[in-house]
Amino acid sequence: MFRYLILALAVCTLLAAPAEALAVRTGVVDVEKVLTDSAAAKAANEHLAKVQAVLQKGFADLEKRVAKAKKDERERELEAGRRVLERQMQIELAAARAVVERHMLKAVDKWCGKDGVAVARAQVLDYGSKLDITARIIKDMDKEKVTFPALPVVSFKEKEEEKGGKK
Repeated sequence: MFRYLILALAVCTLLAAPAEALAVRTGVVDVEKVLTDSAAAKAANEHLAKVQAVLQKGFADLEKRVAKAKKDERERELEAGRRVLERQMQIELAAARAVVERHMLKAVDKWCGKDGVAVARAQVLDYGSKLDITARIIKDMDKEKVTFPALPVVSFKEKEEEKGGKK
């Protein structure tokens, strides 16, 4: 009888072990909320507004420079300049988002520690409100300041013929 009790206890211990192994801290993060409501996201928006002002000034300078050119040449120059500046804005947007995302991932990693898991809310069908750690992540992110890349410098080179054809 005693052997059966020990055997039953051993089986129960073996069956309980996987459940303990799965007992990790779990959190759900609303990534879009973090990317809009955190101080880092707001700082990114301010940075991007400055970038946009620099790019718009660069375009205005280009318009002044080509104002006296022939209409078709002026339109070509302005279109080429617009494409370059739009591409630069896309690069700046991606860089700013990457800064905020890295900052968020640092806060998530800190929350998770060695035995936690965090998942994006968009990837979860349903969860209890106690699992939502978005506010905690934003609070942790807001404790640290983020740094963005330097503002771009806009410079359109003049063509040789505009300078009188001299080198």
